[in-house]
Amino acid sequence: KKALCFGGDVLTTSDIAVAADMADFGNKSLVKHLDESMVKRVVDQIGQMVEGGIDRVKLQKGDEYVVLVGGGSILLKKTLAGAIEVTRPKLFDCANAVGAAIAQVSGELDELVHLEGFTREKAILDAKAKVTARAIENGAVPGTVHIVDVEDQKI
Repeated sequence: KKALCFGGDVLTTSDIAVAADMADFGNKSLVKHLDESMVKRVVDQIGQMVEGGIDRVKLQKGDEYVVLVGGGSILLKKTLAGAIEVTRPKLFDCANAVGAAIAQVSGELDELVHLEGFTREKAILDAKAKVTARAIENGAVPGTVHIVDVEDQKI
């Protein structure tokens, strides 16, 4: 809502995408004042940054197939250096929302426990119960919580 193309007062990459005719949302008349050469430079810089990222994640030399997802991928051209082919799947712009929706939930606990009246094993069981409850409070489905790491140190 802060983007110029939506009537806001902040220049965003959404504005750049609309001004560069790479996106069809918002009000294009609100970004028509943007300097064309600046818009082109921003689009080129974003493309170069992504191309650099493609090169960094390759497991071997040579070009690779690239699949673009997420709303920001509208700012990328149809060809990228380092890519054999660039693909945007159907509903590519919803990928981040889907990823966020299916992401795993976690819980973490750091606690000092005075063991007087407790065994070490009882303290660890209590801590596991607390962290499981915390994960469920954060949205985890009961019965699906797994403890992946337990660390205890004697002080």
